[in-house]
Amino acid sequence: APRDHTPSAPCPFACMAATSSSSEARASPPRLSVAPSAPQSNAQARPHVLSAWADLLDHSREGGARWVRIDVRSCSFGELIELTDNGSGLTERALLLSIGVMERSHEVGQDRSVGSTSAIRRIAADALVLSVTAEGHRTVGFLPSPSTALATNEATTVPQCSWERDGPILAVPAETAPLTFAQREESLGAILRSSPFRTEPDLLREFEALLATPAGSGTKIFLWNVSEELNLRGNHDICVAAPPNAWPHETSLRSFLETLYYTDDDMPPAIKMIVKGSEVKPRNWTRFLCEQGTYTYRPSGGGMTAEPSPLATVCFGYQVPLGKLVEEFSQGQADTSNVGTRYERLANYMGVFYYHKDRLTMPLVPASLQLKNSNQIQTTELRIKALGCGLIGVCRENFLTQAHNKREYAHVSGSAVKFDALSFHVNQRMTKHLSDIVSPRLAAILGKVPSRPQPAPSAPL
Repeated sequence: APRDHTPSAPCPFACMAATSSSSEARASPPRLSVAPSAPQSNAQARPHVLSAWADLLDHSREGGARWVRIDVRSCSFGELIELTDNGSGLTERALLLSIGVMERSHEVGQDRSVGSTSAIRRIAADALVLSVTAEGHRTVGFLPSPSTALATNEATTVPQCSWERDGPILAVPAETAPLTFAQREESLGAILRSSPFRTEPDLLREFEALLATPAGSGTKIFLWNVSEELNLRGNHDICVAAPPNAWPHETSLRSFLETLYYTDDDMPPAIKMIVKGSEVKPRNWTRFLCEQGTYTYRPSGGGMTAEPSPLATVCFGYQVPLGKLVEEFSQGQADTSNVGTRYERLANYMGVFYYHKDRLTMPLVPASLQLKNSNQIQTTELRIKALGCGLIGVCRENFLTQAHNKREYAHVSGSAVKFDALSFHVNQRMTKHLSDIVSPRLAAILGKVPSRPQPAPSAPL
């Protein structure tokens, strides 16, 4: 660490020295002392690019942001993604940690990085992060592509510069700003040479929107050299390459964000999200599901993260009233060319959305009874009440542990309850819902009187 750092704020980064001179060492930008391939390898832990977007939204939300705006604009480097929030912002030290530190906690699912070294690289090769705190601290950090001259086999340089409030580059280190003036000055030169912003005034102009928020704080991330999976030319949307039979939440950023945070009549949206100038309307599960039934599950045992009491609730329902569903099923099964039709969307869009503490973990996971082969069951009645076709569940739990990518649940040793156990209970409650709620209503719609169950024989004494 540079010798003039304050003892209470040691810098966790080595300096990239061109020679053995200590003054020249201090003049070098900080660097991330891991192989340049590490961030990209970490990014591959997210098999779907949309999970990387979710990480960025999570960090904005955790930083106190009330809204996040995602835009696309053109620059000399091609198409540029711009993500802006009005959160509390990051100091120079906090941004150094968020961009540079690859440290992972020993506990599964805990990560000190804000996604710059993993989520961002899943979306784009290069990123520039600008942030302003409520105190007016302005800082910018650059995460370059591994293919640039800023990366070597041993380390990646992470140029970073900070400015005084309405003033020039910070001149001295401080507890929240551990770099030296020379490091900041050299970093600024590297940023202007390698980013879409070629002059300091152009770069500083990007802070104006953040300073104009009521709190005068926020963070802005620029992404370029974007993944080929992403199509940025959609109307009010960013699309993802996917098979033709993929669901909207797998192909559309807007559709994915609609269900990212749980919302119902009693749970307002967690954060306002705007994609390319149009606000995302979160899915209100109270109003989305018809023919609802809600059930609870309270696990017991040690090794759970829930406080104060572990609880899972699951609500089942359909996209349309049951009578309309029967009508669509009857018409759809008579039509052999129903691929892509409303019938297919109603019949095959089925499964459970799993939320951990109201943040989506796994979308549309079929219950075990929904995985049965339905080709042998031709009647609408049996497809609905025996196979759960078209039935959607929403499970909210507070006791499992998300994996690092937050797209699945981790297998934590010592935990008495795992996802398999929760899935088993969800399947049981789906069976109960079909038997107790759906079957009687379905019989009434079809004009049938359900037979009375025969009393069970008395157990021998």
